[in-house]
Amino acid sequence: MSQRPAISAFFAACADRGDKVGFSLIDGREFLGWVYEVSDEQILVLWASNPIYAQAHGGERWNPDDEWMPLETIRTETVARYDQSRKQWLHMTD
Repeated sequence: MSQRPAISAFFAACADRGDKVGFSLIDGREFLGWVYEVSDEQILVLWASNPIYAQAHGGERWNPDDEWMPLETIRTETVARYDQSRKQWLHMTD
């Protein structure tokens, strides 16, 4: 994957700043939450709380477990971070 260094650097910066991130995966899932750790091949993500997820699980759990995601499963054209100072989503390429 030719974009792996760029996406790793993007996620590392987001983790350092504590930015909320969002992206789609090639399996169709959509992620919203935070990147906690970045390696050369994958990222550890913490899912944001989700009332729909909570309803589906009887109100006992508000988000899925933390998850390691291989970088190759992320659709890079969908990667964005939320910029608190500008109050808007910025794509990785912005």
